[in-house]
Amino acid sequence: MSVTQVSNVLGVQNDVKAIAQRAHEVGAYMVDGAQSVPHVPVNVRDLDCDLMAFSAHKLGGPMGIGVLWGKSEVLDAMPFLTGGEMIDSVTETDAVWAPVPPRSSRPARRTPRAPSRPRPPSTTWRARTWPSSRRASASLPPTADRLNDLPYVDVIGPKDGSRHVSAVAFNVRGVHPHDVASILDMSNVCIRAGHHCAQPLLNYLEVENRATCRASVAFYNDKADIDRLVEGLDKVWSIFGGASTRRRRSMDRSTPASLYNAQFMDHVAHPDYKYQMDDPTYTHYGVNPSCGDELTFSVKIGDDGRIEEAAYQGHGCAVSQASADMMSDLMVDKTPQEAIELCKLFGRMVRGEKRRTTPSSRPSTRPRPSRT
Repeated sequence: MSVTQVSNVLGVQNDVKAIAQRAHEVGAYMVDGAQSVPHVPVNVRDLDCDLMAFSAHKLGGPMGIGVLWGKSEVLDAMPFLTGGEMIDSVTETDAVWAPVPPRSSRPARRTPRAPSRPRPPSTTWRARTWPSSRRASASLPPTADRLNDLPYVDVIGPKDGSRHVSAVAFNVRGVHPHDVASILDMSNVCIRAGHHCAQPLLNYLEVENRATCRASVAFYNDKADIDRLVEGLDKVWSIFGGASTRRRRSMDRSTPASLYNAQFMDHVAHPDYKYQMDDPTYTHYGVNPSCGDELTFSVKIGDDGRIEEAAYQGHGCAVSQASADMMSDLMVDKTPQEAIELCKLFGRMVRGEKRRTTPSSRPSTRPRPSRT
């Protein structure tokens, strides 16, 4: 079995030593140390794990390389990567494996990146852990505490900042995490947003949209960074929930969040085409696995061969919701071929390609339906 020492979602440290006792009753036991090794002292003998893996980039090293530590008897029993240097000899029916570590190495190594990797650790990783841990620990409790003080923010997991290692997961009420991340990015604040490759956990916690925001701190962060995060979240709330309509409509291109203008937000707050269509001619379900947006788009074709009704359902960020509402408006009165061209145009816009003008990109002249 495998378990994370520190959750990359919640930033909470698991009692892997206690888990090891149960795990050894059924077999080998591996620890994912990617989130723990850069921030807390790790002693593999004390943890009594059979294997531990962690990545170099989490330690400030290069992308694409990492470390797999293991007990020799476990590594000897598990040749799992095939290639040139992992064997001593090969016949038509058998192979003699090389000793560890060559038998557990990739056939093609990323040698140009290896010199920048930290010195291989002993059984206790000390070199860069404690100094960075002390500084990160000084920043992290205020992060969780500051987020808990914001009335529109829900911290996911323990509210006590001392229980977090490096990361805090949170959501802004009623705002999709991707919108939070986009607006913070405009203020030069970088967070992660999405399901963090942990959909079962978010399903178990019944998190809205099955996604969270995640703020991570390390030795290079200080109080000023936390202040900028809080200021950015205030801006998010002013756009989506805390500002008057007058303020939202007064936003122009000079504001950092120019994408989230009045017309855009009107489609988010008061969609005209978000409803269950009766007897659609065509229905298409789409999901973005990297972010969790799920939308079902439906159209009804009239006797004249044109789209007489378009609607959508589902959940996702404001960009996907507003885009679906605006696209539905554009689809009405179009032929299916014109609708396909509109989809192609939208795809080019998303990819940042040069826009081609087309008559079919004009919105419908029909009155917009009065739906809420």
